[in-house]
Amino acid sequence: MYETTITNSRTMTVTETAAFLGISRTTAYECVRSGSIPSLRLGGRILVPTQAVESLLSEASHATVRVEQGSTPGPELDTLF
Repeated sequence: MYETTITNSRTMTVTETAAFLGISRTTAYECVRSGSIPSLRLGGRILVPTQAVESLLSEASHATVRVEQGSTPGPELDTLF
């Protein structure tokens, strides 16, 4: 199927993003549509910047650490996915 590492490419398709994040393609498109996953349209293609996916994962891991340390999760958790 797809590799689970981010390639050297600056963008990924929504399908590649879904595979990387371990979510369904439908969920990935819903996240793109809602703005939870940043994207850009070029012609008929929807592309997701690799940097945006890395930032989402970084923010999510920091939020998880705060929750595990006994903090109350902030509203930012609701907007990640």
